[in-house]
Amino acid sequence: MRKDISLRKCKEIDMTAFKKDIVDCFSCTGIDSSVEQQVEHYRGNLSNIFDKHAPVTIKSVVLRPNTEWYSDDLNNAKRDKRKAERKWRDSKLEVHHQIFKEKCRTFGKLLYIAKETYYSSKIENCGNDHKQLFKLTKHLMGKQQQTPLPSSSSDLELSNSFADFFVNKVVTIRDGLRDQNTSKAKTTQNSATWTKWTSSQTYPGYQPMLLYLEKVGNVETKMDDKHTLVTNQCCSTLQRGNKMDDKHTLVTNQCCSTLVKSMTRGHKHSTITSTIFT
Repeated sequence: MRKDISLRKCKEIDMTAFKKDIVDCFSCTGIDSSVEQQVEHYRGNLSNIFDKHAPVTIKSVVLRPNTEWYSDDLNNAKRDKRKAERKWRDSKLEVHHQIFKEKCRTFGKLLYIAKETYYSSKIENCGNDHKQLFKLTKHLMGKQQQTPLPSSSSDLELSNSFADFFVNKVVTIRDGLRDQNTSKAKTTQNSATWTKWTSSQTYPGYQPMLLYLEKVGNVETKMDDKHTLVTNQCCSTLQRGNKMDDKHTLVTNQCCSTLVKSMTRGHKHSTITSTIFT
C-alpha cells in the first residue's frame, strides 16, 4: 500500500539568499499602513519566500504494517544503522564504513533472533492440530489461497446461479449418460453391420463347402508338384475373376486357403475340387 505525503527540503535552502529576501520584505512596508495590514502583508510575503526557497514536493511512500515480531529494540537498532550509514556517506572514511558494517551485523542478528522466537512459539502453539500447522506453513511460504468466485452484478444473483446449478446437476448428469448410451448403441449397430459384410459365417450357402474341404484335408497324403501347380493356378484364376463383389472375394480367399491345406494327391480329390469350383 502506498501513500502520498507532502514535504519541504529545508536542508537545501540557501540561507544567504533566504535572509536577503526577508530583509527586502520588511523594507517595503508602507508607513501609513495599520498593524493588521502589516501583519497580513508580512505573513503573505514570508509564505511566498518560504515557498520560493523550499517548495512543497509530493513523495510516495510504502506503508508496511507492523509485524508482531517487530519490537522497539529492532527499531532502535535500525535507527542506529541508518545514522551510521549517513555519517559514512558524508565523510567517506573507512572507520565510519566499518562502524556502519558492524551496525548492520548487529541489526541482522537481532532480526533473526526475533523472527526465530516468534515463529517457534507459533509452531509450538499449533500442537497436534495439523490443519493450523499447514496453514501456518503456507503463510510462511507466502502462499495465500483465495477462492475465486464468478463475476456477478449482485450477491443475490450469484447465490441464485449456484442454486440453479446444483438443482439442475442431476438432470444434466442423466442427459449426459443418456447421450453417451445412445452413441454407444449406434457404434455397436454400425460394428454389427460391418461384421455382417466381413464375416463368411453369415453366408450359410458357403459353410458346407468349407466343412467338406476340411474333411478332405484330414486324409494323410502329400501333394506332388503337379497338383500344387494346378491348385495355385486355380486359386489365382478365382482371385482374378471379373465383376466379383466383396462378398464373393472374401469367400474365394477363404476357400483357396482351405483348399491348399486339404488338396491331396489323387484323381478323386482333384475331381472333387474341380467340381466344387466349377
